[in-house]
Amino acid sequence: MFISALFFESKEYIYDEYHKYVEEIKKSNITKSIILNELVKIQYNKDLKKYVYRNYLYKNYAFAYTDNYDYSSGSHILEAGFDERWYKTLFDFYDKFGSEYKLYYTRYSNYFSEFLAGIYNPDLGLEEVYGEHFYNNVTKIEPTVADIEMLKRCNWTYYDGIFDKAAGNYVIRGILRSADFDKNFVIKEFNRLIENKNINKKLDLKKLKEWKEQIEGDMPYEMLAD
Repeated sequence: MFISALFFESKEYIYDEYHKYVEEIKKSNITKSIILNELVKIQYNKDLKKYVYRNYLYKNYAFAYTDNYDYSSGSHILEAGFDERWYKTLFDFYDKFGSEYKLYYTRYSNYFSEFLAGIYNPDLGLEEVYGEHFYNNVTKIEPTVADIEMLKRCNWTYYDGIFDKAAGNYVIRGILRSADFDKNFVIKEFNRLIENKNINKKLDLKKLKEWKEQIEGDMPYEMLAD
């Protein structure tokens, strides 16, 4: 019924009729939901300026959420659109549903955040909501290149502490190679980590010091030593 409604009902009807099921899951111990499993197949296509339902069937469920889709099942434009009220409902639901898929591969710090990034619509004025969400991911879970790229997309400007939860030096190097951070900011963050080794015990501080010296000498981030 929900899938049919996506194509034959108004976006307002869909939200009014089905958001209550998500709200009910928030109040219970149920973390599986057909409606949520279908919602996460929706993306916003910035080129078409339309929401798209990705009717992909997994060829191998053991590796869901990787490039293991059966694309022959296709994608379909949701001509009715996507009610903006879903965003608040889904952000509120993040803490419960987001962790459900933590064992699956995702480019982000959390699978549900990958879904939220996929429905990001820059025309809705949700930059602050998105920025706070992904900044919290970066500083409370762990940073990924995709999380930082999402922060850049929503014009987020506060990045203090973004390396504090990095899983290793390779993560920091990857972020620096993909994002254009001011070198003075990077040096300041490196100094924090070096001076207080308890902030992140996963880092090789000797290598971090080497990188800091290289950056101070104006070495481009992509040239940092392995």
